[in-house]
Amino acid sequence: MGQDNSKLNKDSRMLSAVSYASAAFFFFLFPLLAPLLIYLFIKEDKFVRFNALQALLLAVSFAVFFTLLVITIFGIIIAVPALILYWIYCVWAAADAYRGRLPNTPFISDFVKLYI
Repeated sequence: MGQDNSKLNKDSRMLSAVSYASAAFFFFLFPLLAPLLIYLFIKEDKFVRFNALQALLLAVSFAVFFTLLVITIFGIIIAVPALILYWIYCVWAAADAYRGRLPNTPFISDFVKLYI
């Protein structure tokens, strides 16, 4: 994807960035709640819906991945660097969305395109 949507209004770009930024915080339901609410209530803006759904699926997939890593014996050794990489990716995706570009998350972006 990575297409330039610089003509988007500031609200669309900000809501898209908030979707990813909230997914970076791993506190209870907040990573899931903000992208879910944005996805459910912003129906007319495909750019925002795409980014919100992608951020939601990214948060869910990371939560499952992180949980499985911690359960394994050596998982905590791998889980901490994975968490740091996840935070970095979420910040990068938020910045990309704020610039008006659609971040391309492997596997997740293709799935989201089917629903948006």
